[in-house]
Amino acid sequence: MLFSCLGVSSLSLLPQRSLLRMAIACTSSAGESSLQLTPFWRQRLAELTKPAAIALVPYLSTENALCFENKVARTSGTLVEFAVLEKEKRPDQLLLIRVGEFYEAFGFDALMLVQWAGLNPMGSKCRAGCPVQNVQATLDALTSAGLTVAVYEEVAPAGTGEGRFRKLKQRVLAQVVSPASPVYHYEACLSPYQIDYAEPPPFAGVSATASGYMVVLVHLDSRAWRLYQRLSPAALHALLSARPHAPPLLINDLGDISLPRALAHLEKRALNVPSPGAFPQAMIDFVAEEAQVDGRSFRQLPSRGEGLDAPPTPLFMSTATQIGLLPAPGVPDLMRSVLPPDAPAACVHLLRRWLLLPPRPSVADAMHDACAELVALSTALPRARPVPIGKLVSLLLARQANAPLFLELRQVLAAVHAALRSPELARLNKALLALVAEESGLRLSPSHLAESAHRAHENITGLVADSAATSADEPCTDAHGLIPEGFFKRNEGTFRKLIRRERVAGEYAALEAAARELCDGVAEDVRATGQIVVHDTINNAIYLRRGTGKLYVRRSAAAAAAYGDSGDGEGDDLGGGDGVRGPGSPPTPAHLEPARDRNKRVLANRYLSVRMREATVRYLEACDCAERAVKEHLQRLCDELAPAMPTLVTAAHWVLLSTTLAAHVGYALEQRWALPLLKTASDADRMLELEGVWPYWLPQHAATPNTLAWDGLWLLTAPNMAGKSSLMRSMLVAALLANSGLLAPVRSATVPRYDAFFLRTTSFDAPAEGKSAFAQEMDDLQLMTREGTRRSLLMLDEIGRGTSTNEGTALSAALLEWLDRHQMSAVFATHLHELESLLARLPTLPSLRWMCLPVAEAAADGRIAMSFTLSEGMSRNSLALHVARGAGLPADLLGAKEGAQVSGSAVAPALYVGESDSIGRRLQQHRRRHADRLLECVLVEVESKSAARELETRTIRRLKELGLGRVRNVVKA
Repeated sequence: MLFSCLGVSSLSLLPQRSLLRMAIACTSSAGESSLQLTPFWRQRLAELTKPAAIALVPYLSTENALCFENKVARTSGTLVEFAVLEKEKRPDQLLLIRVGEFYEAFGFDALMLVQWAGLNPMGSKCRAGCPVQNVQATLDALTSAGLTVAVYEEVAPAGTGEGRFRKLKQRVLAQVVSPASPVYHYEACLSPYQIDYAEPPPFAGVSATASGYMVVLVHLDSRAWRLYQRLSPAALHALLSARPHAPPLLINDLGDISLPRALAHLEKRALNVPSPGAFPQAMIDFVAEEAQVDGRSFRQLPSRGEGLDAPPTPLFMSTATQIGLLPAPGVPDLMRSVLPPDAPAACVHLLRRWLLLPPRPSVADAMHDACAELVALSTALPRARPVPIGKLVSLLLARQANAPLFLELRQVLAAVHAALRSPELARLNKALLALVAEESGLRLSPSHLAESAHRAHENITGLVADSAATSADEPCTDAHGLIPEGFFKRNEGTFRKLIRRERVAGEYAALEAAARELCDGVAEDVRATGQIVVHDTINNAIYLRRGTGKLYVRRSAAAAAAYGDSGDGEGDDLGGGDGVRGPGSPPTPAHLEPARDRNKRVLANRYLSVRMREATVRYLEACDCAERAVKEHLQRLCDELAPAMPTLVTAAHWVLLSTTLAAHVGYALEQRWALPLLKTASDADRMLELEGVWPYWLPQHAATPNTLAWDGLWLLTAPNMAGKSSLMRSMLVAALLANSGLLAPVRSATVPRYDAFFLRTTSFDAPAEGKSAFAQEMDDLQLMTREGTRRSLLMLDEIGRGTSTNEGTALSAALLEWLDRHQMSAVFATHLHELESLLARLPTLPSLRWMCLPVAEAAADGRIAMSFTLSEGMSRNSLALHVARGAGLPADLLGAKEGAQVSGSAVAPALYVGESDSIGRRLQQHRRRHADRLLECVLVEVESKSAARELETRTIRRLKELGLGRVRNVVKA
């Protein structure tokens, strides 16, 4: 064992973490004293945290790849030898081996069960396991930790006689369960329940090419893969953030690959591929080998478009978090506004992915057309519950689809067939099938799809029946009332009510005859011996038991006759049981023999006759025969449907898309959202026109809609809490939803096509990365300047606030000049009012417009209220003290702050210039604020508010040119 190699005389003298460090050091040394762990498992060894797992480390063995000490003298043909040989074949997979009613793991694998699945070790041995009924929960815990598990099952060798089965058991690899395929489906076809399933993440691979990064996503369960090419480092990061992948991240080991720093923490594995062109096939081969599936069953999904039909860049993480597509504290979840609360999880997953990876224009047009048809739809849309595509494909190919899945699939096929036969849905079907082709990579004509769906529907209906048709298919019962119903339910419950009774009529007839024979034999033995019947659930057997006292039971008339009483409910002296104990018991009749358990051990006070034993064997064999027949029928149906897999996958995608879009359109119309008009991809007009746009998380009646036409640069100013960030989020979300073909929170809109969406709001420091909040801000700006084009949508909120005012102002002005020079459209929100004077001294920016969210003030007491309405102009007061007062800061603190504003180094300006709609209210405010000073004013009346603002700006500039640098404008009334 390991502790003897470490030279430790007593394990109790060392802390657990010290033992762990010594063990880690032992894995990297050479020689016989080194643990035979791969780099993957060495990393896992360093991650151990649970005391029970760490306590097992010294007991690891250095003698084999399993790290398990085998104390059995005979090693040939043993379970441990089998485990060692399999571990050598699969060194990076955890082995879980069926042993009777348990699944067990040995050596280092046992430590992983203790660490990640919360199981207890078997004594001080490196051995752990879980009961058969808990295997899926155990696998879920292991795959959630990023582990891949090879599960082995026991099988009986052909031609093995009774009594030899236990010694000659063979074990075979049943399935490789991984984070990309976490559902264990061995013998799932006989399950009468819905198989829980959540769409797992794909495997991801990255390769560097001369034109950028290549990404291959391989979906194991659905047997599909998609290729992304010519990605920048930022787009690569955005893609992998939008589509979480199953570990490890596979990279092409060419020596020239350099992953972005943000991806450096991911678990990686190198693939030796001679050229990037061979990388996709190498990925598929790797996944197929790891999962032990046929690599030829994978199909390619459509790749990204080119030119004007190229899709937008995947949403950057900072943007996705700030609009609620990825979790972020305080940011409303966008999906809760796009779909109703009761929308299926598969629909939420689809639309979240759709928005994180916006579609190319032609696909967005198809989505737009489908939504438009649903808005105008006057007929009922055939509905069915969406079937997870990965679940459908993986279970059918494994021949383990069960009756509930077939019934769900039948509803899907019926819905698709009905929709394709409806003339009113022709245009909707055309749009939906275009979307299905994008999602599945399959293009089937409507006529072929309808025909093939009908045939598959008939195949399922001919075998699998719904609950009404199988209500009479109950397990056998004992007409004598002696054998407990639980015995028959246990043995027949695995196959009853799964398929139509007439398909297994012969097997069921033989089963019921064997059950009657067993019941009659038991009744005859009970009448002859006076003993009682017991059901041994552990050994799955029926025995007779001798009594040692009285047991009063209520019996049916048939049972009373068998026991020889009158059936009055009082019972006779049957002995034993849970009743009153009495003296003595009759001797065992000569024709009864002692019963034996499944291990051939004699059971105390359990007997059976030869007839009863033989009848039990015949009944159990009939159950096996009937179960085998049901299983074969279900597996044969899987084989019959496998050639129609394109039809089944297309139908499943059709139902998922139609269900998702119907839910989205219905919920959006309830909220009074509208379907925007999309400009063509070739349209040079970049004007974004939004009529009545409001924040997506608010109902329309609780929001202040804004109408705008935006192109070029906007410098947006407003006080704190006036709604700048909300307006920017609203604009970006409306444009994103429109570019994805969906409804948006607007009364109407005309939206250009964008190639990227960028929203930069608040940031925090990242100590783990050694970056301040300002450094994070600069990283985002670097990303925007590198990835943005004149066709990008850019929203920048308060750039430069993480540094000094002078430097932040200079940086902001330089950024505005850069954006104008590159003809980019951006909304730039700021509280840096010094920008006004700085930009006045610089050359005019042709595309720059000043916009603001003005303040509405109550006339009576002067309290400030926000209007949340966009208008032209500039707001020069941030109202920081107003927000601080509303947050409940102490009055003496705020008073000191207000005093500092007057008497400190930032002395109040001697001259004020401003415009107002109410002169009386403006003068009243000045008198309250400067009660100790004499106020003089000059009033100039102009014809309009815009003329007043223009005069205001020109006056301020002229006064500053004259050297009056303390001039500023007042808050507008």
